Amino acid sequence: MKISKVEFLSGNIKNMENRLPEVAIAGRSNSGKSTLINSMINRKIARTSKKPGCTLALNRIRINDCFDLVDLPGYGYAKVSKNVKEKFSKESEKYFLESENLRTVFILMDINTAPAAVDILLINWLENVGRSFILVFNKVDKMPKNKILNKVTEILIKLGRNYPYITISGLKKQNVDKLWNQILAVIN
Repeated sequence: MKISKVEFLSGNIKNMENRLPEVAIAGRSNSGKSTLINSMINRKIARTSKKPGCTLALNRIRINDCFDLVDLPGYGYAKVSKNVKEKFSKESEKYFLESENLRTVFILMDINTAPAAVDILLINWLENVGRSFILVFNKVDKMPKNKILNKVTEILIKLGRNYPYITISGLKKQNVDKLWNQILAVIN
Protein backbone atom coordinates (compact mmCIF):
# COMPACT_ATOMS: atom_id res chain seq x y z
CA MET A 1 0.00 0.00 0.00
CA LYS A 2 1.28 3.45 -0.86
CA ILE A 3 1.16 5.64 2.22
CA SER A 4 1.11 9.36 1.55
CA LYS A 5 -0.13 10.64 4.89
CA VAL A 6 0.18 9.35 8.45
CA GLU A 7 -1.21 11.27 11.38
CA PHE A 8 -0.96 10.38 15.06
CA LEU A 9 -4.27 11.71 16.34
CA SER A 10 -4.55 10.91 19.99
CA GLY A 11 -3.56 8.84 22.93
CA ASN A 12 -7.18 9.05 24.08
CA ILE A 13 -9.77 7.57 21.75
CA LYS A 14 -12.97 8.00 23.71
CA ASN A 15 -13.49 11.72 23.05
CA MET A 16 -12.92 11.61 19.28
CA GLU A 17 -15.60 11.85 16.62
CA ASN A 18 -14.71 9.38 13.95
CA ARG A 19 -16.53 8.30 10.83
CA LEU A 20 -13.70 6.37 9.19
CA PRO A 21 -13.28 2.60 9.29
CA GLU A 22 -10.97 1.29 12.01
CA VAL A 23 -8.76 -1.75 12.38
CA ALA A 24 -7.20 -2.52 15.74
CA ILE A 25 -3.94 -4.20 16.56
CA ALA A 26 -3.90 -6.06 19.87
CA GLY A 27 -1.25 -8.27 21.37
CA ARG A 28 0.89 -9.12 24.34
CA SER A 29 3.32 -6.48 25.49
CA ASN A 30 6.27 -8.34 23.98
CA SER A 31 4.66 -9.38 20.67
CA GLY A 32 6.29 -6.62 18.59
CA LYS A 33 3.23 -4.41 17.96
CA SER A 34 5.09 -1.11 17.83
CA THR A 35 7.84 -2.51 15.60
CA LEU A 36 5.22 -3.92 13.24
CA ILE A 37 3.28 -0.64 13.08
CA ASN A 38 6.45 1.33 12.34
CA SER A 39 7.38 -1.22 9.68
CA MET A 40 3.94 -1.02 8.08
CA ILE A 41 3.94 2.75 7.74
CA ASN A 42 7.69 3.24 7.19
CA ARG A 43 7.84 5.77 10.01
CA LYS A 44 8.76 5.69 13.68
CA ILE A 45 5.40 6.70 15.07
CA ALA A 46 4.93 3.94 17.65
CA ARG A 47 7.38 3.91 20.56
CA THR A 48 9.60 0.83 20.68
CA SER A 49 11.77 -0.33 23.55
CA LYS A 50 13.52 -3.41 24.85
CA LYS A 51 11.23 -3.06 27.87
CA PRO A 52 7.69 -4.23 26.96
CA GLY A 53 4.65 -2.12 27.75
CA CYS A 54 5.42 1.24 26.09
CA THR A 55 1.93 1.73 24.66
CA LEU A 56 0.03 3.26 27.56
CA ALA A 57 -3.19 4.31 25.83
CA LEU A 58 -5.41 3.42 22.90
CA ASN A 59 -3.64 5.27 20.10
CA ARG A 60 -5.27 6.22 16.81
CA ILE A 61 -3.09 6.51 13.69
CA ARG A 62 -4.88 7.91 10.63
CA ILE A 63 -3.64 6.49 7.33
CA ASN A 64 -4.11 8.49 4.10
CA ASP A 65 -7.25 10.09 5.60
CA CYS A 66 -8.97 6.77 4.71
CA PHE A 67 -8.99 4.71 7.90
CA ASP A 68 -7.63 4.59 11.42
CA LEU A 69 -5.20 2.03 12.76
CA VAL A 70 -5.87 1.66 16.48
CA ASP A 71 -2.87 0.56 18.53
CA LEU A 72 -4.09 -1.00 21.76
CA PRO A 73 -2.00 -1.25 24.94
CA GLY A 74 -0.22 -4.57 25.24
CA TYR A 75 -1.55 -7.15 27.65
CA GLY A 76 0.15 -9.77 29.75
CA TYR A 77 3.86 -9.18 30.15
CA ALA A 78 4.11 -5.38 30.66
CA LYS A 79 5.92 -4.37 33.84
CA VAL A 80 3.30 -1.91 35.04
CA SER A 81 1.17 -1.78 38.15
CA LYS A 82 -1.94 -3.91 38.57
CA ASN A 83 -4.08 -0.73 38.47
CA VAL A 84 -2.57 0.28 35.12
CA LYS A 85 -3.14 -3.22 33.70
CA GLU A 86 -6.77 -3.09 34.83
CA LYS A 87 -7.18 0.34 33.21
CA PHE A 88 -5.72 -1.01 29.92
CA SER A 89 -8.12 -3.94 30.06
CA LYS A 90 -11.20 -1.82 30.77
CA GLU A 91 -10.36 0.75 28.05
CA SER A 92 -9.74 -1.98 25.47
CA GLU A 93 -12.91 -3.84 26.44
CA LYS A 94 -14.97 -0.64 26.19
CA TYR A 95 -13.47 0.10 22.79
CA PHE A 96 -14.23 -3.40 21.46
CA LEU A 97 -17.81 -3.20 22.70
CA GLU A 98 -18.62 0.38 21.68
CA SER A 99 -16.74 1.19 18.48
CA GLU A 100 -19.18 1.34 15.60
CA ASN A 101 -16.38 1.69 13.04
CA LEU A 102 -14.15 -1.22 14.09
CA ARG A 103 -13.95 -3.64 11.17
CA THR A 104 -11.62 -6.26 12.63
CA VAL A 105 -8.97 -6.88 15.26
CA PHE A 106 -5.54 -8.16 14.29
CA ILE A 107 -4.26 -10.21 17.22
CA LEU A 108 -0.49 -10.14 17.13
CA MET A 109 1.35 -13.07 18.68
CA ASP A 110 5.01 -14.04 18.84
CA ILE A 111 5.00 -17.28 16.83
CA ASN A 112 7.75 -18.66 19.09
CA THR A 113 5.69 -18.42 22.30
CA ALA A 114 2.06 -18.44 21.10
CA PRO A 115 -0.55 -18.97 22.26
CA ALA A 116 -0.38 -17.61 25.78
CA ALA A 117 -3.34 -17.93 28.14
CA VAL A 118 -4.10 -14.21 27.69
CA ASP A 119 -4.17 -14.66 23.89
CA ILE A 120 -6.71 -17.45 24.28
CA LEU A 121 -8.80 -15.32 26.63
CA LEU A 122 -8.87 -12.47 24.11
CA ILE A 123 -9.78 -14.77 21.23
CA ASN A 124 -12.62 -16.38 23.22
CA TRP A 125 -13.86 -12.98 24.44
CA LEU A 126 -13.88 -11.48 20.93
CA GLU A 127 -15.78 -14.52 19.63
CA ASN A 128 -18.33 -14.18 22.45
CA VAL A 129 -18.99 -10.49 21.70
CA GLY A 130 -19.10 -11.09 17.95
CA ARG A 131 -15.98 -9.18 16.91
CA SER A 132 -14.07 -10.50 13.92
CA PHE A 133 -10.34 -11.01 14.19
CA ILE A 134 -7.35 -12.29 12.28
CA LEU A 135 -4.35 -13.88 13.97
CA VAL A 136 -0.98 -12.37 13.05
CA PHE A 137 1.99 -14.59 13.92
CA ASN A 138 4.97 -12.26 14.23
CA LYS A 139 8.73 -12.84 14.49
CA VAL A 140 8.85 -15.56 11.84
CA ASP A 141 12.33 -14.30 10.95
CA LYS A 142 13.55 -16.09 14.09
CA MET A 143 12.32 -19.47 12.87
CA PRO A 144 13.50 -21.64 9.97
CA LYS A 145 11.09 -21.27 7.02
CA ASN A 146 10.42 -25.00 6.88
CA LYS A 147 9.16 -24.97 10.51
CA ILE A 148 6.70 -22.05 10.24
CA LEU A 149 3.73 -24.01 8.88
CA ASN A 150 4.22 -26.77 11.46
CA LYS A 151 4.28 -24.19 14.26
CA VAL A 152 1.14 -22.46 12.94
CA THR A 153 -0.63 -25.83 12.74
CA GLU A 154 0.45 -26.61 16.31
CA ILE A 155 -0.93 -23.25 17.53
CA LEU A 156 -4.25 -23.68 15.72
CA ILE A 157 -4.62 -27.15 17.24
CA LYS A 158 -4.06 -25.64 20.71
CA LEU A 159 -6.69 -23.00 19.93
CA GLY A 160 -9.12 -25.70 18.81
CA ARG A 161 -10.12 -24.01 15.56
CA ASN A 162 -8.73 -23.07 12.18
CA TYR A 163 -8.74 -19.26 12.42
CA PRO A 164 -7.67 -16.92 9.62
CA TYR A 165 -4.02 -15.98 10.06
CA ILE A 166 -0.99 -14.27 8.55
CA THR A 167 2.66 -15.00 9.30
CA ILE A 168 4.84 -11.91 9.42
CA SER A 169 8.05 -10.32 10.59
CA GLY A 170 7.66 -6.70 11.55
CA LEU A 171 11.40 -6.39 12.04
CA LYS A 172 12.32 -7.75 8.59
CA LYS A 173 9.12 -6.52 6.87
CA GLN A 174 8.25 -10.04 5.71
CA ASN A 175 4.64 -10.37 4.50
CA VAL A 176 3.73 -6.80 5.48
CA ASP A 177 2.09 -6.55 2.05
CA LYS A 178 -0.19 -9.48 2.98
CA LEU A 179 -1.23 -7.66 6.15
CA TRP A 180 -2.02 -4.54 4.11
CA ASN A 181 -4.10 -6.63 1.72
CA GLN A 182 -6.12 -7.97 4.68
CA ILE A 183 -6.60 -4.46 6.05
CA LEU A 184 -7.74 -3.09 2.69
CA ALA A 185 -10.14 -6.02 2.29
CA VAL A 186 -11.88 -5.32 5.61
CA ILE A 187 -12.09 -1.52 5.33
CA ASN A 188 -13.60 -1.49 1.83
